[in-house]
This record gives sequence, C-alpha cells and structure tokens, in this order.
Amino acid sequence: MALLNSPNNQSKKKSAADVDAQLGLEPVHSSEDTVESLMWRIVRYSAVALVALAVIGAIVGWFMAGAHGIVAAVIALVILLIFSLMTPAVFGALAHGKMTFSMLTACLVVSWMIKIVIIIIALVALKSATWFDHRLFAIYVVVGAIVVIGIEAYVVLTSRFPYVSNAGEDKK
Repeated sequence: MALLNSPNNQSKKKSAADVDAQLGLEPVHSSEDTVESLMWRIVRYSAVALVALAVIGAIVGWFMAGAHGIVAAVIALVILLIFSLMTPAVFGALAHGKMTFSMLTACLVVSWMIKIVIIIIALVALKSATWFDHRLFAIYVVVGAIVVIGIEAYVVLTSRFPYVSNAGEDKK
C-alpha cells in the first residue's frame, strides 16, 4: 500500500492535460472555440470520406454503367458536398454567441432535416434525366448521407463540449 502512495509513483501519473499535449490536442477555453473546433473536425472528416466515396463511386460506376455511372457519382458528390457543409455552416453562423449543448443538438437536428429536404429536391429535379444511372445515384447519395451524418454524430458525441446545469438554482 505504501508503494501506491509514494511520491515517486504519483509523479509518474499523467494528467489529462499531459495526455492531450502528447496527442497534439489543444485545450478548449470557450464555447466559441469548441463550436469552431467541432465545425472544422466535421469538415476534415467529411472531406476525407467524400474523397474516398468519390473514388470508389467512380470506379464502381464505370464498371456497372460506364460513363453514366461516373456522371451519377459526380452528381451525387456535388449533392453530398452541399449536404456535408450544411452543419458546419449552421455551426459557423451560430458560433458568435454562447451556445449550450442543447442548442448545439437542436441545430444539428435542424440541419439534418434541411439535408433531407435537399436530397428530396435533388431526387425530384433529376427524376426525368436520362444522362446518368438513377440506381447508382440513389445508392451513392444514401451511402454518402449515412456516412456524413454518422461523422457528424461521432464528432458531436465525442466532443468535450462544456456543459453546466443550474438545476439546483431553479429550486430556490
């Protein structure tokens, strides 16, 4: 027991700040910094995912439908790019004020609803087009939307967003 509480053993323990510094993470000091860091994490992760989806989509499109498959992949990529930039745009627009976790979650849900409307509008507008493969386009958009929404959920759920409740003060 004495070994566990010895000064030598306690000096070897690393604080959370030390671990963050080793990983290259910067400490978060304000809600604006948190919203901005979330916004940029979503953009970075989405960009990597969209590049991967574009390459895979073009290859699969070429083998399944030729040039029509590649056109479907490109159109889906454009829609997914707009789709993926919606949440960071909402975060960026609201980052100037103090944002609670509840407000952040509400903004995320509203941006997801707007994304669904964007996909529906795109599908209706391109319904009668014959110059691309509709089946591959639908697959690309659905897979890409799931990936982008998954990235956004992952980033928000793994963030260290400050959360303070004053529930005790309400009862006074």
